[in-house]
Amino acid sequence: MAESKTLSLKKEIRRQIRTLRAELLKPESIGRKDIMDRKIREQVLTLLNRLRMEENIPDTVYLYASFGGEADTFGLMDALWQQGLSVALPRVAGDRMDFYLVRGREDLIPGFQDIQEPAGYCAKADCPQAVVITPGTAFTREGKRMGYGGGFYDRFFSEEPEHKRVAVCYPFQIFPELPTEEHDRWMDVVLTGE
Repeated sequence: MAESKTLSLKKEIRRQIRTLRAELLKPESIGRKDIMDRKIREQVLTLLNRLRMEENIPDTVYLYASFGGEADTFGLMDALWQQGLSVALPRVAGDRMDFYLVRGREDLIPGFQDIQEPAGYCAKADCPQAVVITPGTAFTREGKRMGYGGGFYDRFFSEEPEHKRVAVCYPFQIFPELPTEEHDRWMDVVLTGE
């Protein structure tokens, strides 16, 4: 019974966030979305610069291609390339997700669920200490994460636990508490632009 209640709650949270993100894609909201995306991008770049100085993290950043009203990552990709950093994005095969290096947007093609992912010729990334900018449906300030239900990032972080996990999302995606399960991986940092 408790499992059924948890699944029902997750389904409702996902529906709510999809609706709110869809609102941001309406023409009258695009300016507001652009401002929030810029603030998130600035926070990510500031954090990465600090981590590079303080913790000597690698010059490779694992990122994802935003879709469906998510916090924009394409502007962040461009900014990372302009700073001379390497960018790797995930490619899904079955229930597995691996990251591949991309040198420009031309290296991206529609993939799993029509999300942009690295083309077949892209080299596999091998940087276990890279920061992973992580998507999700909802988060808590403490770092709990609720994904989209596929478990791709939870499995990836189980296999490569050394990565620093950084979530980016809009303020309305922050919840005081979320239903989590034992296999769920928490974020080290959650950035909302605020």
